[in-house]
Amino acid sequence: RRIASPGEAERPRGEFWELPPRREADDRLSELGCEAAGLRSKLQELEAALRQEKRMREEAEWKQRVAGSESSQLRVELRELQELLQKERHSARLTLERQESLEGELRLVTESFRKLQSENMGAIQVEGKAELALAELAECQMQNLELREEVQNFGRWQASRAQLAE
Repeated sequence: RRIASPGEAERPRGEFWELPPRREADDRLSELGCEAAGLRSKLQELEAALRQEKRMREEAEWKQRVAGSESSQLRVELRELQELLQKERHSARLTLERQESLEGELRLVTESFRKLQSENMGAIQVEGKAELALAELAECQMQNLELREEVQNFGRWQASRAQLAE
């Protein structure tokens, strides 16, 4: 049995293939080299695209985490603002109740003042109480107006924050 020389390929039964002429082999080798270079270039393009996609995915995940964090913070702020609004509404309700109570007192004082004035008894003392009640009423009315304005401004502000959160 003969050993194949470096230019020959051995068949299983000891027969030898004939190799193509050197020129054809060189041409084929050149073609394979070009194909390999093309495949390497394509592989580099695919690797670059894969790296770009990975960067984009990581950036999207980061943005999603940031947005989630900001959304959580906005929910906390919204909850706090809703609690504050509820307290302000309660305060406004109490002020309104106080105003109504003072208006009732003012009516009583006014009626008493008229009776006393018509009877001409103690008119000066009742007049002082009426002026005090009127001053308190005016103060409560001012507070009520301020609170209403604050509640309206807060409502507008809260609506704009809710739109930003969306």
